[in-house]
Amino acid sequence: MDLNFERTFQRKDEIRQSKKIFIFCEGAKTEPAYFKYFQEMDSRLDIQIFGSMDGEDNTPAGLLTKAESKINELKESNDIEGSDEIWIVFDTEKPENDAQRGNQITTLKCGCNSYGWGAAESNPSFEICLYYHFHESKPMRDDVQLFTSFKEFVNAKIPGGFDPRKDPKKINLAIVNSKANYNTQSERLMSTNVFLLAESIMVILSEKYHGLFTSS
Repeated sequence: MDLNFERTFQRKDEIRQSKKIFIFCEGAKTEPAYFKYFQEMDSRLDIQIFGSMDGEDNTPAGLLTKAESKINELKESNDIEGSDEIWIVFDTEKPENDAQRGNQITTLKCGCNSYGWGAAESNPSFEICLYYHFHESKPMRDDVQLFTSFKEFVNAKIPGGFDPRKDPKKINLAIVNSKANYNTQSERLMSTNVFLLAESIMVILSEKYHGLFTSS
């Protein structure tokens, strides 16, 4: 048998058995640093992260356009398969004070739904996801208003601040807390559905790293 052919076949078979998750982030640092923790932990999972670059349009509309363009490239080069997942991670911020952003979020969600992609939204920002790695109850508005920004509030509530080099191991706890405080029918402030993306990641990683990730 041609050994080169055999090696080529084996490489394709390995790729076919692995799963890719493409994550497009609104943020340039916080979100990419968080998801980077889970990269290369398991050969069956290939997490590819696309953070926003300086000067890049990171509005909801810009994120959707960027994802569409990149995924089309991947399809042309046969670097994406039916079992792979595409997620867009974005912040709600204050759409009630910004009609254009509110409309863009609606368009982004509709686009993701039509493509079969995931839309991971955090209200007001991704920091609420980090908060739920340590706390089980929603933040109180009066407490948040004591700080100049929600990011400052979260940093104050996590001793030493969130460390992306070790704190993501609390992802199972964050999933439990986020789900408990997420309601699709009522007030979504201080909530996030990033737990849906987290669950997708943990389906694979929990088998190999059963003792690493904590849920308490």
